[in-house]
Amino acid sequence: MSCILTVPAGNVSWLTVSFFDKDGLPATPATVDYKIICLTTGTVINATGSITPTGPVEEIEITAAENAIVNAINTREHRRVIVTAGYGAAKDHVEAYDYYVRNLNL
Repeated sequence: MSCILTVPAGNVSWLTVSFFDKDGLPATPATVDYKIICLTTGTVINATGSITPTGPVEEIEITAAENAIVNAINTREHRRVIVTAGYGAAKDHVEAYDYYVRNLNL
């Protein structure tokens, strides 16, 4: 699991993800799907995100709405982005990336 920065609530952010084959060499997956979960509240923020991969390094844009605070009393919320790279025929690779969203109103 990797940790990325703390983002101010309501701001867009980007997650850069690198993909590798079983030998550790850069590889372009056939599909990339992702889910964003707020671990603080248990809320699924985005259950069905996807991008079309064009290379072994991709950026996932996390929108301002996806970075909104779920519960206004929280000073920050812990988010997890679960990325699934599909390499065909039941050869998926899953990674999790965590970050915090900081409530600017507290």
